Amino acid sequence: MRSALRLSSIFCGLLLAIQPACADPGTLSSEQANVLGTSFAITLVTNDDTNLSAAEAAALAEIDRLSKILSTYDPDSEIAQLNARNEMIVSAEMIAVLRACEAFKTESNNAISCRLGDIIERWDQAEQSGAAPATAEMRLMAGYARRATVEIGAEDYRVQLGERVSLNLNAIAKGYIIDRALEAAYQAAPGAEGILIDIGGDLAAIGTGPHDGDWHVKAGTGPAAQVMMLQSGAVATSGQSTRDREIDGRSYGHVLSPKDGWPVEEIAEVSVIAPDTMTADAMATALMVMSIADGLRWIESKPDIDAKILAKDGQVFTSRQWQARLVAAADQSEQALTWPEGYEFAVSINIPDLDVANYERPYVAVWIADTRRTLIRVLLLAGDEPRWIEENYFWHRRFGRKAGSLVDAVSEPTRRPGNYTLLWDGRDHNGAVVPDGEYVLHVEAAREHGGHQHESLSFMLSADPIVLNYEAGEELGPVTMTFGPGS
Repeated sequence: MRSALRLSSIFCGLLLAIQPACADPGTLSSEQANVLGTSFAITLVTNDDTNLSAAEAAALAEIDRLSKILSTYDPDSEIAQLNARNEMIVSAEMIAVLRACEAFKTESNNAISCRLGDIIERWDQAEQSGAAPATAEMRLMAGYARRATVEIGAEDYRVQLGERVSLNLNAIAKGYIIDRALEAAYQAAPGAEGILIDIGGDLAAIGTGPHDGDWHVKAGTGPAAQVMMLQSGAVATSGQSTRDREIDGRSYGHVLSPKDGWPVEEIAEVSVIAPDTMTADAMATALMVMSIADGLRWIESKPDIDAKILAKDGQVFTSRQWQARLVAAADQSEQALTWPEGYEFAVSINIPDLDVANYERPYVAVWIADTRRTLIRVLLLAGDEPRWIEENYFWHRRFGRKAGSLVDAVSEPTRRPGNYTLLWDGRDHNGAVVPDGEYVLHVEAAREHGGHQHESLSFMLSADPIVLNYEAGEELGPVTMTFGPGS
């Protein structure tokens, strides 16, 4: 069913703006069902009614054209023909998506792959039969897919698939189609100041939005959803959903890890904001597979991309600039601390190079808690093996056993001997500014074949500068905590 209405009737619901009043009456919107198997909506900022119909028709035509190339649900599509023949000349669009997917596979260390056709088919068969596949079988299939050759012509559009590999482009094809549909719509409606296309919650916008030039859009689903400010760019979300498979009374997620062919379990949902939807789509899928710590480091290496990761245990992790993109950012990111401008909170630790037999690098934990022993922020968790958490037994007993996915998000390899400086921005792990008051800095180190050391430094967080020192101990060199003008 199709409808085209002025903003006053549907725009607030479509874009989830939080203001009581909607944008100007020149914003038009239209919706349709069953486009790429889900919902479709297009919104234009324009004073010309004909722009909406022209943009929508162009977008839908492009979606239909590209789905006949990239859809694995169409047995006559180009991707289906390629999988059947193993070698053929393909379209420029197919080449673009394949090259992008192979590049994302390399960059993400195989956290996303378009080579999972056989693995996806095997899970579909398992759902039909009611018997889950064996983990060893899926690991074997994942290994075949990872090592298989996918030759993409450098000068022509010939693609050749090696043995035991079948392509499935779903991880990024939807994003690519949205980007191309948006481009087609924008070209068909030159009088529009801005256009937004939303297909099943993945969306892209271009041009001027209705909220002081921005678009207000939803990122995520359910209670975890947030309203974000978006200019020209895209949002994509991946996660556990109603598409999950039910096999023998158990639910299996539809997002599969290319590393072992098994559904991911530790992460519930990921939302990504990126310059284009294909990138956002690909990175959202990859972040579902990566460890939380690796995923956050990957996102932080990309200045124009932000992400929010919802772990299975309910913990939320975001990239540094995510909060600034929230529609309510003015309230949430306001510096409510009494910190004078230019001040910083720094902890300097020294990991000594001890001249002892069987020396192993120490496991180190540095964190801030309040006086009621509530964890505020972890500054460092470093250890090479899972059991290191228990070796730092003060951290483990008081905090680590309750930290859940937080440990996965902040852990890193044990650091080499040397001097290190850790900074705290005055916020807790949820991004909220902590109030002034009394807090405790904990520093703990344990070493295999060695000893154990735990130090705690109480301090008052206020406008006053702080300098606290601990002398070298059994496993750590001097520890210094400073609060004052930054370097």
